[in-house]
Amino acid sequence: MSAVCLPVFPLPLVPLEDETLRLHIFESRYKKLIHHCLSTSSGFGLPAVLDGQVMFTGAELRITALRKEYASGEMDIECRVISRFNILEMYPASPPDYASALVQILPFEQDEEKEYRLRILDLMNELYRLAQTETVPELRDDYDLLEWVHKCGLSLQEELELAALQSFSERQLYLINHLKKTVATLQNVRSMNELIRKNGHFKKLSQSL
Repeated sequence: MSAVCLPVFPLPLVPLEDETLRLHIFESRYKKLIHHCLSTSSGFGLPAVLDGQVMFTGAELRITALRKEYASGEMDIECRVISRFNILEMYPASPPDYASALVQILPFEQDEEKEYRLRILDLMNELYRLAQTETVPELRDDYDLLEWVHKCGLSLQEELELAALQSFSERQLYLINHLKKTVATLQNVRSMNELIRKNGHFKKLSQSL
């Protein structure tokens, strides 16, 4: 795949292809970056930050709307993820300038599996049933996987592992395996709580001898 140079805005996020992202821009160098992108109709890179370190993978974003610009120069913007990339070379810069990077755009295969989709739906229903959360997302047959990737307990490291997979079906399988483990853990916790509750009650036992 071809390599391109992008201004970069590192954040502790792992956006995926076609995802919509809303950002509040307040640092001077990133306000400068966004103004550059708006004036040139160009995109920027968002490398993931994990444990304070910039990872050599990220997402290419295009600004779709400037929702609000404040008197202070801060901005609310809406972006769409165009692709994911690996960083080939980083070009750091000192404030007030922003860094840039030479990146390699990664291919992505849209090979969604219907059976995997239904399995994820079942597991998500079970997850939220066991978690007994007050806010439950609408679980529809026509759901978008992007709606749930950030809502099912994946750590940032796990989201990075999922994002590194370059086909939809592989990401579905990763999510299925994660959900199965999470559901099993919640089931064990509920079983343990039930045993603890029962052990606090008087027991009526029949004499067998």
